Amino acid sequence: MASDKRQALLEALLRAPRPLSGEELASRLQVSPRMIRNYVRDLNCRRVVVQASHRGYEVDPVAYADYQASQGVSLIPDTPDRRLQYLARSLVQAPAPVSIHDLAGELFVSESTLEADLTRARDLFRQHDIALKRDHEYVWTLGPERSRRRLVRQLLHDAAQGLIPATYQAFAAEYSHVNLRQLRDLVASTIESCALEFNEFALSDLLVHLTITIDRVRAGHTLPQAEWSPPRTDPLVLDLSQRLTDAVEGNFQVRLPEAEFQALYGVIAVRAVRNSQQEAAELVVDPTIRTMVAEILDDVAARYLLGPSDPAMLLNLALHVQNMILRANSGLSLVNPLGEDFKNKHPLVHDLALYFAQRVETRTGVEVAPGEVDYLSMHMGMQYMRFLDQRDVVSITLVAPKYYEMVQSLADKLTRKLAGQAIIEEIATTMDFDFADVTSDLIVSVVDPGGHASAPVIRVSPFLSSEDLDGVLSAVRTERQRNARRRVRATLGTLIDPQLFFHVPTMPAKEQALELMCDRMGEAGYTEAGFLADVLDRERRSATSFGGEFAIPHSMHMDANATAISVLISDKGIPWGSSSVRLVLLFALSPDGRQTFRDVLDELIRLLSDGSNITALVEASADSATFLAALMRLLDS
Repeated sequence: MASDKRQALLEALLRAPRPLSGEELASRLQVSPRMIRNYVRDLNCRRVVVQASHRGYEVDPVAYADYQASQGVSLIPDTPDRRLQYLARSLVQAPAPVSIHDLAGELFVSESTLEADLTRARDLFRQHDIALKRDHEYVWTLGPERSRRRLVRQLLHDAAQGLIPATYQAFAAEYSHVNLRQLRDLVASTIESCALEFNEFALSDLLVHLTITIDRVRAGHTLPQAEWSPPRTDPLVLDLSQRLTDAVEGNFQVRLPEAEFQALYGVIAVRAVRNSQQEAAELVVDPTIRTMVAEILDDVAARYLLGPSDPAMLLNLALHVQNMILRANSGLSLVNPLGEDFKNKHPLVHDLALYFAQRVETRTGVEVAPGEVDYLSMHMGMQYMRFLDQRDVVSITLVAPKYYEMVQSLADKLTRKLAGQAIIEEIATTMDFDFADVTSDLIVSVVDPGGHASAPVIRVSPFLSSEDLDGVLSAVRTERQRNARRRVRATLGTLIDPQLFFHVPTMPAKEQALELMCDRMGEAGYTEAGFLADVLDRERRSATSFGGEFAIPHSMHMDANATAISVLISDKGIPWGSSSVRLVLLFALSPDGRQTFRDVLDELIRLLSDGSNITALVEASADSATFLAALMRLLDS
């Protein structure tokens, strides 16, 4: 059990966007703070893997890499989640019924523990159209071969909350009889000789597909003919599919039957791109898809007050959406490559992607899988981060005596370094400049102000060294964060309605919490019938708990009568996705609330991601007034 907790502690720290306190870790692991100190001591017995400071605990990445290497790849699952993954893979691939006594022995657990694991496995299988059967001590699975392979792929990605090197190390160990390294070299050399390219995520997915295919075909389990597959009209995809099929037969002595060749063609068709993206988009993208994507992007930009999309990026996204539709039709949807941290660190971009996906579903009738939304998030980020980063741009007054080209050189260097984060709005070159009259957010000066200044002053040398640039950049970041918190402070103070505040000792589930809050919003006139259904639809697509003890649920439709925020605090955590939350902020957004939501979401999540802030809010909030006062104190700190 202790080893389970130590691993759980490491995983919690690795997933966290910031250091965690002993109290936060104790709450997450359901142990005492003293036990957290014991686990850290055990982990650090040979080298300091977990560092402790006034900010909390965090993992030293270099020491952790050494720790992983020293541990090796354990084939014995040592946590409940890993046992579930092991059980699911073992049972879905087993050629005959398996004894529960043997399974318990393999996992080094009691049979009562195994029974509990089998209950969880049954629920997991049901989600993938696979049935778990039992006759006394023997268990086995029934289900289509395609569903079995899809589950194995899903388990691979879920095992590490995203694709990381350790995932493939474990995968390679489990499929050592296939030799993943040899297969990777073979696939890479084959791709080099064709006119197609794969990004790293697509290449990894192709390798996983081929590894599982080789393993299953060797065991006599082949795919039936698919009901639907991409038409074989692309000569480049057809050529690469044939080359890989021949290479697999020549190097692994496995001949792929027609249905397996068809599946491989489908994987390549929806993941590969031409060497020239522009050429690929112009020649391959269906004009109706391109038009649809352009219209949806216009809708996204208008909804979230963003600028126009880049034409080249539009072509890439259209190609991606066309392949996404093919994947949905063929059951080959992508799996999240980056884990939950990506959503937690870029919540607004994730929301853009969810809205985009919903519009695609409405226009095409396909269902966009959660993993596909994560890829869409990357495209949305590339499209719109330049607009989102323009918030809270810091204004600077540059003070430097006029001396040949020195002033212009300083201004040019600062402009390049601070692009998108700050602008130089005034340049002062006289020695009698009055620092007390500056209206900019910051002053960057070559000379000492010698007295009072109306804004923070960052002294730099006339030659603007790398240390000077780092100092200015640090000051700009601090000022941007201060501006963001001022904006959030002003906004939240006007939107949190006292009649929409709840403080309860416990709440059994998020559905009950949302029903209570949505009903009160309707009674107060903020929303109309159907608001709860819209909020639950947003939750179904992706939980609005962002990796901590809080959730920010909202509808994807900005159609409320007025923008408002309902607050619910629960003394005991509410199950919410994979989290347990104590603070819920429900947003109702009217059409004129678009700017509000865009401006506050990222900063609010950044503030609440600090567990000590959640604790402070929960403990200080007897009513709406005390909650708002506590929140304002945090925003001022």
